[in-house]
Amino acid sequence: MLDFFENYPQIFSGKVDRIISKDTNDKRWEDLTSALIRCLIIKINGLVLSRSDSVTDLGIIFDTKLDFSHHINSMVSKAYRRLGILKRKTKEFSSEIALKVLYYAHVRSSLEYCSIIWDPISRNKIEIIERIQNNFLRYLLYKKNGIYLQDISSSYLRDMFNIPSLCSRRDDSCVLFFYKVINGSIDCSDKLSAINFAVPARSLRNQGSFPNVYSRFNYIDRFSLYKFYKTFNKISGELGIYHMSPTVFKSNCFQLLYT
Repeated sequence: MLDFFENYPQIFSGKVDRIISKDTNDKRWEDLTSALIRCLIIKINGLVLSRSDSVTDLGIIFDTKLDFSHHINSMVSKAYRRLGILKRKTKEFSSEIALKVLYYAHVRSSLEYCSIIWDPISRNKIEIIERIQNNFLRYLLYKKNGIYLQDISSSYLRDMFNIPSLCSRRDDSCVLFFYKVINGSIDCSDKLSAINFAVPARSLRNQGSFPNVYSRFNYIDRFSLYKFYKTFNKISGELGIYHMSPTVFKSNCFQLLYT
């Protein structure tokens, strides 16, 4: 049986009065929501339920802001631990292929799990994730040349060892996911019904397969569908999402996004 503290209405009404009396330029609704969360106490059989700022579902940590900061921090910490173990266990290794396979299996795989859900838009978070791979690339260079070089560019190392950036791989995963949804390889009717297809018009220079979504804020990039529109329209002239086989589409998408 759910019940509330008897004095909850008085507490909350006082909060509301103070918020409404503030200047209109203040964050009234943010304060209102915060007040509601702080004052709301739920009991079951007399036991107060503890409040959590995050919940884990299928390995993904969802936070109250839905910016997946908790998940990214946890994922990065775990990846660094795995990378440290990899370095310690491969001190005697000299094969570049073996090191890359171990990195792909134990480190990069954890950095790409369900990336279509938590893919960050913040440059800071993107760079934090990329630093893990940059660390491994410098380790590969050390294994190859016997010296650690800290001032060498990450893009140069990626080209040298033919390892694409994690950001570009997340873009690729996003495009491939919606390709499979559109072509029926993944049964997801909710996503399919949300996709808007652009009808080509002779009078328009833009011949993209999907509409261009514009916003003054980058918050819209958090939605995987809009990110798919934006990413695929950049390469739509070279790809046929409706008639290409999965193998050919994946190969061409890989080349276009990583070059």
